[in-house]
Amino acid sequence: MPQDDMLLKDNENGKSVPSKRRRERTTLISHNIIVEGRRTSVRLEKEMWLAIKEIARRENCTVHALCTEVSRRKRPDTSLTAAIRVFIMAYFQAAATDDGHQRAGHGRGPNNAGDVLTRHANTPYYGLREFKSF
Repeated sequence: MPQDDMLLKDNENGKSVPSKRRRERTTLISHNIIVEGRRTSVRLEKEMWLAIKEIARRENCTVHALCTEVSRRKRPDTSLTAAIRVFIMAYFQAAATDDGHQRAGHGRGPNNAGDVLTRHANTPYYGLREFKSF
């Protein structure tokens, strides 16, 4: 943050005083989950929560069970949040097929790759349907 943004002019005596940092808006949503029997808080984007819930539905388990398994398999120096994001990406990457990519309109070059985001801008998770929160 630039120095000027951290100081606020005091109108009474003209001195600069530190300002309170403004709370920045975030796209992260915090949920409590149970990992190995202990409650912990994880902050992920809405799309990541929707994706992990979809994976749990497909695997017939709870979000808690999935996150416990991710926690058990992650490297010790990796945060749980980062490991969950990587797990989500790897799960859907493993399920991706050439036929599925073709049906989705992929493979037309980098200029057209952004069309996927534009086409699905109003969907909760780029094509996945909305489902109940846990």
